[in-house]
Amino acid sequence: GGRITMSGQIQNYRSAVSAIVNVLGDEDSAANHLSQCIFTIGMGGNDYLNNYFMPQFYSTGSQYTPEDYADNLIESYTQHLT
Repeated sequence: GGRITMSGQIQNYRSAVSAIVNVLGDEDSAANHLSQCIFTIGMGGNDYLNNYFMPQFYSTGSQYTPEDYADNLIESYTQHLT
């Protein structure tokens, strides 16, 4: 399957929540429903694979140490999730 960026995943979530509000009729009902759901996210796998195992397509492997790259990803994810 294809990859979806973090921004794309967040937009998909917003769209799904909006659809749930429409189906259930109001935000409180949707919030109650969603509070009973389990959510999982997987992130960073493709970032590391692309960065370090596909250097012909991604130059960041030579720009950052693995530790610096992890810090960069954490900062990016923090901005998306706050």
